[in-house]
Amino acid sequence: MTAPARDQAASRLTAVPSRARFAPIDRPAWSDHLPGVVVAEVERRRTDLLARMQGRLLDLADPGAIELALDAAAVGTEVGSEAPAPDERYDAIVSTCRLVDVADLPAVLAGLRRLLADGGELHLVEPINQPGFASLMVSSGWAVAPALSGMHLGRDVVRAARASDLAVVDLDRFEIATPVFPLRRWAQLRAIIIDGHGHHRRGDKA
Repeated sequence: MTAPARDQAASRLTAVPSRARFAPIDRPAWSDHLPGVVVAEVERRRTDLLARMQGRLLDLADPGAIELALDAAAVGTEVGSEAPAPDERYDAIVSTCRLVDVADLPAVLAGLRRLLADGGELHLVEPINQPGFASLMVSSGWAVAPALSGMHLGRDVVRAARASDLAVVDLDRFEIATPVFPLRRWAQLRAIIIDGHGHHRRGDKA
């Protein structure tokens, strides 16, 4: 690919709106319709995470953050190994119950990976449900409930992170006592990048 073509593709990080099928649902506040016990635990963990973060931070709760990740993934897919690194990379990226709004989980994880600086860390607090027929049926049944409308719950974010060339170095599986079955089992993880040789990518932060 020629240099002008690479530059043109890279410019999509800021010039092209995210693809509609990737766009998060329009929820005025993520906690509006979720059980109070779920909101309280997720917010507690988010507050603790943000208090410990250092350097450049991307919080997926911020407007446009998920779209930024998806655009970064799109550039990487279309340009391939010649894709330039994003202009802005982050020492820490935090998602607390935000990835459930995105239909294409591998795409957003690929984008988040590209947005991490060398030595950067990805922190996720997300519900997990093992993929499979039984989980799909339960999640599909709950999906018609107003509280969960549009949320993608029948998947395992830990497995998806590992499949995205991210090394999960810290993992806390926990449960929240809620009658809403798809929101009972959760994972909080810290992940770092694996390089092309299967090693953890460390070094000076970019």
